[in-house]
Amino acid sequence: MADEYLRCLNTEQLRAVRHPHHVPLQILAGPGSGKTKVLTSRIAYLILHEHIQPQSICAVTFTNKAAREMKERLTKLIGKAKVEEVKTGTFHALCALFLRRYPNRVGVKSNFTVCDSDESKTILKRLLNPYKGYLDERHLSLEVRTVMSVISKAKSKGQTPHDLATSSNDIDHVIGELFESYERFLRENNSLDFDDLLVYGVRLFSQQQVSNWCQHVLVDEFQDTNTLQYDLMRHIASSSRCVTIVGDPDQSIYGWRSAEVANLARMKLDFPATVQIYLEQNYRSTASILRASMAIVSQDKTRIPKTLHTSHSNGCTPVLQCFPSEQEESACIAREIKRLSAASGGLLGWEDFVILLRMNSLSRSLESALRKEGIPCRVLKGQKFFEPYLQVVDNPDFVPAFERVINVPGRGIGDKTLGEILRAAHAKHISPLAFIERIYDGRVPDTKPPVKRKIASFVKAVRELRTAARQGTMPADIIRALLGLVEYEEHLKRTQPDADTRWENVMELINFASEVQTDLNDYQYALQDLTEDVEAGGDNERDQDWDDMPAETEAVELDEEGFVEVKPATPGIAAAQEDRASEASTPLRLFLQASMLSGDSGEGGEEGEREKVTISTCHSAKGLEWPVVFVPAVEEGTFPFALSEDTNEERRLLYVACTRAQNLLYLSHCTKRLVAGKQMGRKLSGFVCAVIEDSPDIFAENMPEFDRAALEQMAAILAREIPSEEVVARKLAEFYRTDHYHQFTDTSSKAMSTTFVAADAVYRADAGKSVEQRQLTDKLPSRGLGVMPLPTVTQKYQTHALLQNEGQQVKLAPTAFSAPQYLLGDSSNHHRPSKFAHYPGLSNQRPSLHRVSESRSKQPPRCPPMATPATVHPNDVESSLKYPQCTLLPSSEQGSSSPGAATPPVVAARPVKRRLGMGRIATGYANKKFKPPQ
Repeated sequence: MADEYLRCLNTEQLRAVRHPHHVPLQILAGPGSGKTKVLTSRIAYLILHEHIQPQSICAVTFTNKAAREMKERLTKLIGKAKVEEVKTGTFHALCALFLRRYPNRVGVKSNFTVCDSDESKTILKRLLNPYKGYLDERHLSLEVRTVMSVISKAKSKGQTPHDLATSSNDIDHVIGELFESYERFLRENNSLDFDDLLVYGVRLFSQQQVSNWCQHVLVDEFQDTNTLQYDLMRHIASSSRCVTIVGDPDQSIYGWRSAEVANLARMKLDFPATVQIYLEQNYRSTASILRASMAIVSQDKTRIPKTLHTSHSNGCTPVLQCFPSEQEESACIAREIKRLSAASGGLLGWEDFVILLRMNSLSRSLESALRKEGIPCRVLKGQKFFEPYLQVVDNPDFVPAFERVINVPGRGIGDKTLGEILRAAHAKHISPLAFIERIYDGRVPDTKPPVKRKIASFVKAVRELRTAARQGTMPADIIRALLGLVEYEEHLKRTQPDADTRWENVMELINFASEVQTDLNDYQYALQDLTEDVEAGGDNERDQDWDDMPAETEAVELDEEGFVEVKPATPGIAAAQEDRASEASTPLRLFLQASMLSGDSGEGGEEGEREKVTISTCHSAKGLEWPVVFVPAVEEGTFPFALSEDTNEERRLLYVACTRAQNLLYLSHCTKRLVAGKQMGRKLSGFVCAVIEDSPDIFAENMPEFDRAALEQMAAILAREIPSEEVVARKLAEFYRTDHYHQFTDTSSKAMSTTFVAADAVYRADAGKSVEQRQLTDKLPSRGLGVMPLPTVTQKYQTHALLQNEGQQVKLAPTAFSAPQYLLGDSSNHHRPSKFAHYPGLSNQRPSLHRVSESRSKQPPRCPPMATPATVHPNDVESSLKYPQCTLLPSSEQGSSSPGAATPPVVAARPVKRRLGMGRIATGYANKKFKPPQ
């Protein structure tokens, strides 16, 4: 029974799990190949069969979500007690964990604040201001984000400010000086940025007595590691030389974050005995999706040759469509989401759809189109709230947070007063918070203008929250207390027009704090356990010698290496540092750490963010999956991105986006797109052009079929229960009714199901009609932007489809339903060229699906003509009573589906008249707005 988890593995997965623990291992796993299952199974195998102690295993992931999933799976295999002993988390969280416990070894304080990217940007923007004159004189410009990127890349490569400041290039020289000032500012404010966590983490783990507890290290998403992360892994594994990594070079998409796919080759040099095992069995996607995805990524001839295969059937062919503009593209995506949701009978919810973008700037028209269709949506990575207040409570030395909250809510403290406080605090070598506390207590004179009265509520709130934090109060309770102390809800109502929305965001933060609260005991256990691990596995005598080294010696070493300048510590200060170290595991501090680190995870929302269509960047979607994936703007300049320096990485990014799909994949592009306020011509991405030239049938032009067989396959892949035909019919009826499709007179669920399946087929087939077929004699005004369906009015759209209904063939009479049509975009009926127009030798052109401009007519919209005979269920003769606007036709006009078969009654529309007053009479068909006179 204990080996049950091994029986569900395929041959290659089992080989990877059972690989000898002392031989370094690279598991090259394609998307959807079960790498998480293999990684967790290998950890369980190491503990249960190789008898490695759980506390001697380090498992590193790239997102907090992946770490949580790994813990959940491990709990089922080895139990919660053992899982809590395994060191599991992201590289940043692992470093933060150890730095909290051993801060003095690298010259930081245990209550350091972690700056997120927004805070770093604010700091650098302030530091850049003095250089504007220097840059203007030399006709140079320098953006804050450029400085941030250069500094981050320098840190990831282990470079110091000196490496940049000595450059002869003016820009590099300025950035080097900014780098040095930025580092000094962080140290003065007792703070680290994300890159610093790794920089100081490497310095800490390079000390053997800190890392010799680890007997085996496992790293997920290894292809995304940068130089610092690789060095971190190497230092942690320095004692045991036992390493297992899981990665996929085809999914290396973070080169702009200094990720080094070459670390795979570097590992084989540093660990010569390394063995490679490929996982190529895909359990996520249909065969047609894998075929298209592999066709895209295989164009890179420098990649490690490997493939993907699946036991799933082909499924629906991925769709590739072209539109004249992003508005039409967005409208079609929104309407297709509604159609699929209806045609699946509820099998697909809003949360099963994702729109993946190369860049966030493409989301505006999509969000607008979804809103118009009434589809709820979310954008990954939301804003955090109240962190500055909590940061001040935890770390009074962190000046940026103090500046942000001292006047929120408003206390009459302007920029001039704040400047006086900051200058006075700097002159006394204390934090601004400590300075205003002394003013409040009367220990130092008040400033001019006086602030004692203004700061009273702020000081009281901070002190009360600080006391609660030191007593171990949970973060959610601290936030609730803060809301009451500062009367934040009333502040929002007074100052913000969207107060309700902002208050909901505050509630979401409390929810997040409550969720994190369940993990705090695990963090505290790990912190307590670290001391035992180091003392048990290290040289106690040498470790004691390190702790007893005079502070002056540490200061000299750090100064020589160019990191920080630490002043010699006095006994009093040393005692205070020990007191702070004892508070390293307060729930508030751990919550702030988890909150900051989660912002870099790229993971999706929790319960409150479900039941919504997701709009995400391709980068943020990595590691996730959805039943239906839309990838718009697959164009030159987007894939590959115009500013990208690595075309192969851009190709891999598109591959990652495509392989997120389980059942349905849609790619789209536009002939024109609004760029920087101007309509610019666009071409289909060369990545896709090359695929079409080699395999023209790899993408479909029309919307995919969604019949019963497709539903059954989707339900099987998603492991969900397939909805009944009655439910599907009801959902489709709702969709066509709200989309202004013709309402059917048939009320029988079985016949309705048959009819709507046929209607859906015409919906899809209509996309391929010729321009001549699109010349409609009747046009309906649109209620808004977006693609507007129109009813069929001539016999050219007659349908004589033979459909199976309970084993009996039923013949639909001509125009049994209104086939959805689309108006061309303008009066001249210009249409877009086919997606193949750019490629010589490729034909099969078809027109675009243009939106109908909103009607400005003041006349009421005309009622769509009823379709002339429509088939109804044989037992539903009473439908004429339910629909008084329809009459039964004589049997001689009904026809028969087959010789000798019973002929079902057929209803036809009967026009009615309505008096409009002033002697006018109008003729039409009855509906809610056009009723016959009583």
